[in-house]
Amino acid sequence: SCLATDKHLLTVTLPSLCADASTLNCFYDELCRTYDALVRGDEFHVEAMQYADFAAWQNELLESDVANAGREFWQQREGTERGNTTFDSVARFVVGDVAVASGIDRATFLQTCWQTLLWRLTRQSKIVMGQVFTGRNYDELKRAFGLIAKCVPVKFNLDHDPSFAEQLRETAKDISE
Repeated sequence: SCLATDKHLLTVTLPSLCADASTLNCFYDELCRTYDALVRGDEFHVEAMQYADFAAWQNELLESDVANAGREFWQQREGTERGNTTFDSVARFVVGDVAVASGIDRATFLQTCWQTLLWRLTRQSKIVMGQVFTGRNYDELKRAFGLIAKCVPVKFNLDHDPSFAEQLRETAKDISE
């Protein structure tokens, strides 16, 4: 929309199945770089992987030995029902400071707090929680558009009554697998 001769408004709407948070960040970065290049009169070309390329690559992976190893990995893990939980960032800075002091990222710290609370409330020592991964571990995918993020179950075991510091380390290890 043209607000004035020197002011414009761009509105972008996407169905939720077309983009994850990383896609929106990539879109914003690419839009800014393209606009900046056009304003300066520079040429701008980015050959980012397209979602169709990603889908074809995923289909190839499903038929590979890597997929079989992945299936075996998940078959060794017990399946349980999955629930969704979100945290408000009420104590964002305090949590961030404690997480940094522990050498753990904020998300892992909060996940450890949540699983510890669930364990104390339910006395269930085996807890499975959904963990969202961006799915952008390869350089080719870092700038790709599309719904690539995945939520995978991560199993935590508190049978041995670990200290919070031990549980932080174990949670970080479990998530990195």
